[in-house]
Formats: sequence, structure tokens, C-alpha cells
Amino acid sequence: CWGRNDQGQAVDQTGDTYAAVSAGRFHACALTTSGSIDCWGDNSSGQATDQTTTRYTAVASGDAHSCGLTGSGAADCWGDDTYGQAADQIGPYTAITAGALHTCGLRTNGTVDCWGRNDLGQADDRNDVRFRSIDAGGNATCGVTTAGVVDCWGAGTGPGGDNADQTDTTFTSVAGDLSVNCARTTAGRIRCWGNRTDYRPLILTTDVEQILPVGEPTTATLDDLYVAPLDAPAYSVAAGTLPPGVMMAANGSLSGTPTTSGDYPITLRAANAYAEDTSSVLLKVRHRPSIMPPANQVGTPGTPIGPLDVFVADDEDPASALSLYANSSNQAVLPDSGIVLGGTGFNRTVTLNPTPGVSGNATVTLWVSDNDNLDRIVTFTASFASAPQ
Repeated sequence: CWGRNDQGQAVDQTGDTYAAVSAGRFHACALTTSGSIDCWGDNSSGQATDQTTTRYTAVASGDAHSCGLTGSGAADCWGDDTYGQAADQIGPYTAITAGALHTCGLRTNGTVDCWGRNDLGQADDRNDVRFRSIDAGGNATCGVTTAGVVDCWGAGTGPGGDNADQTDTTFTSVAGDLSVNCARTTAGRIRCWGNRTDYRPLILTTDVEQILPVGEPTTATLDDLYVAPLDAPAYSVAAGTLPPGVMMAANGSLSGTPTTSGDYPITLRAANAYAEDTSSVLLKVRHRPSIMPPANQVGTPGTPIGPLDVFVADDEDPASALSLYANSSNQAVLPDSGIVLGGTGFNRTVTLNPTPGVSGNATVTLWVSDNDNLDRIVTFTASFASAPQ
């Protein structure tokens, strides 16, 4: 153990072998491989009293109380019981967690029983949701539901709160203290939230893919991550190489003009004074598709023009994979519904069906898009005038 040790709470324990350990405020307890519990540190309320007569499968330490889970699934607690947080519970439970002044147990059916101080709802029972794991913090309790999201109750559980629910990705476990929570995602990364943001670990987005067009100055950025706002990280390339012509600044922004198409996988590293993380990033340098529009057209209202030839191509994608779109700048003269696209592969067509009896000019915009969502836009003009009477 390491850290604050004024009560002996960080003294190494070498006299036995342990299967689990739990740290309270000024004490700690550990489950031995034989099922007994050893405790050390502040014992002013009896919270650090060794438990040798019962065999346990789990241990949890709170502010000034401790609990063990017996082989039958009962909660056996000792220490400060001012708010009933150290009251024994029959259960049966599959897991137990001790908060500052409350305790919770996870039942076999996924519901949660809590007891102890409940002035902010932190010790409410949860029978409305099924949980995989739970953890009691200072004034709140959080759990990972069977759907994989983090559900919290107690203080600060509203949007943006220290104990706010986390529903935008899936998690496997969660842990919290007085004002910070951290959860492990199914991808193996750690996300933290709460009001001690200067100590929040860096969590980079996984498997980022960025498209960079050939020959165009880039302003892309790779700083898509959860990050401690009081100590912004510095970014660097830990492995791989950037595309020719591209540079990356310490803030994660890219600059320069990529010159060579291809795939450029890199490992992006972000680090500040407290933590670091890496993520796989694929930089794809691609050409925009090309398109050759028809010449400007002159016709009469109500008389179709076309089909007119339109040629499309792409250096990386087959022409059959390209999508062609069109619209008109003058819906009265040439509505979008009057522009009909046809053809396949390289050879596409556009037919114009102007409105009968309406003269005027319309700019027809054609754009082609490829599999990387890169596009090319061109225009031509169509003029429609009634013949002199």
C-alpha cells in the first residue's frame, strides 16, 4: 500500500496471502485466500477489526465501517453504525459495496438493496433495473445495468452532475468516491467524470478514421477524447508515420497538404501530467471523384433536353460505386423533380424537363460522391425562352 499513512492505513501486509482488498477512509481490509478478513488502520469505531471466525467471499470498506459477504450470501458488517450502515443483512447477495455512510448489496436477480444514510437517495433500493455490478460512493451509488450503461442514484445524478448516468457507450464495471466516478468500457478503456476534473484520466476515442483529400490543405484534428480540461494533453505519434505532406501539432491538429493517396495507420498518444492513453488512428488519403458536366443548354419551356452525357470517375473506387445527384437553382423554371439522372458506371446522363410556359434561367448543380464521402461539384446553365410568335 502507499499514500496517506497517518493511521497506518497504507502499511504493507505480508503476513498472509490475499484474494481481494478494499480501502476505506482511514482503514483498509483484505480478504485472505482462506476466507478470513484482515484489517488495518484507524479502528476508532471497530471498522478495522479482523474477522477470523466466519468465512467470506468478498469484502467492502466504507468511511468507518466494513462488511464481508459470507458464503451464504449474507452481509456481515462491523464498525460505525450511526445511520444503520453496518447493520447485518440476510440477503442473499452476490456482491457487496460500502459507501461513506451507506452500504448496498447486489441480489442474484440483479436488483439492489441498500441501507444506511439516505438523506440524498443514495441508499434507495433499486428494484426497477437489473444490474451486473454496483459501487457505493460518498453520496451516491452507481451500477452497471444488464444493458451495459451506468445508472446512478443519490446526489448529483442529473445531467452534468458528479454522478450523472453514462448511457452513450457500454461498460463492464464502475467505481466511485466522494465526487468522482470511473467506469471501464467494454473496449477496455477507463472513463471518469465528476468535479475533480484536473485528475480525470485521458480516454482517447478508439479506432478513429480520418479522410484527407489529396492535394487539399487539411485542417483536421485528432483531439476527440475525454480529457482533463485543467491540464490539456500533448499529442504525438507513438507508432506509424503521417501521410507525406502532413504534420501534427501538439494540440492534435493536422496541417499541410497530403500528396500521396493510401492508408496510413498510426498510434496516437495523448499525455498530461496525470495520465496518458493511446489509440489506433487510420488516416486515409483519397482523391476526390471527378465529373465532366454537359455544356450550357438552351431550350424552350416544356420541351425536354437530353439525355445529356455526364462522365464520372474515381482513382480509388469503381465508377459503379459512385453516386450522382442534381438540383436546380430555379424551381419555377426547372424543378428538381424535372431533372432525371440515368446511366451506369463511367457513363451517366441527365435529362432536363422544364416547366411548360415558364421562361427563365436555371443553374443545374451536379455532384458525385464516393465511398469515402468525398464529392466533386460542378454546374452548368440551362436557359429556356418561348419562341417568338
